[in-house]
Amino acid sequence: MGNRNVYKWSLIERITVALLSFGGNIVLTRMLTTADFGLLAMIAIFTAVAYDISSCGMSDGLIHKSNPTGDDYSTTFVFNSAMGLVFGLSFFLGLRLWRICFGWCM
Repeated sequence: MGNRNVYKWSLIERITVALLSFGGNIVLTRMLTTADFGLLAMIAIFTAVAYDISSCGMSDGLIHKSNPTGDDYSTTFVFNSAMGLVFGLSFFLGLRLWRICFGWCM
């Protein structure tokens, strides 16, 4: 697969994700109250930050590598899974502290 082809598909993927996100946000704005939409936006920010930190660009590097091996796929999968678990647990365990800091009572 040539470099031009990889960049073309990366561009198509980014544009598709942006359009679907924009359309989904328009639908959600019509369905949710302002407070609920704000809460959803906060969750989306934390999720995006966790995704960016957890992947560390390994998936993108794997896509752009010309001849990935089985070890490359395995390493990327294990690393992304482990980082996802670490961030998921830290968000779950940090929820109580978050509620205390912002005065939410559930």
